[in-house]
Amino acid sequence: MLQPEDPGHAFLQVHPAARTPGLEQEMLKVAEERLAHTAPDGRRSLHVWANADDPLRVDLLTRRGYTRDGNPEFQRRRAMDAPILDAPPADGYRVRALGDREELPSRGYASWRAFHPDEPDERFRGWEWYLYVQRAPLYRRDLDIVATAPGGE
Repeated sequence: MLQPEDPGHAFLQVHPAARTPGLEQEMLKVAEERLAHTAPDGRRSLHVWANADDPLRVDLLTRRGYTRDGNPEFQRRRAMDAPILDAPPADGYRVRALGDREELPSRGYASWRAFHPDEPDERFRGWEWYLYVQRAPLYRRDLDIVATAPGGE
């Protein structure tokens, strides 16, 4: 599956048993044709996600002239059969599923601020990008959790 999450971003998701250099090349070609972002000056760019320990994709991207952007991405995994420890929120805080569209501006800003802690607020480009996240085939609003502070913020 070739998945866009944000304009100019492509996720190539391939079952490990079906991966081949030819399939990866074809998916990247389609991503470049249909998902690349065109800047006002006409320059096109595409962010393609690849794990550092994925030699097939890293080699393909390197051969096609892609470079790492320097922003780290962290993937964490856990055994599904491991026990889930109780971790109640701090006193007065509440954890719940994300609400409707009216909550997206604050959800988008909180996410942006978490990944851009040193950026001035003027660099915030809005929350609409989160609509792409919600269109992903495996997205589930009930698993998109938010924490509210004692005052409701």
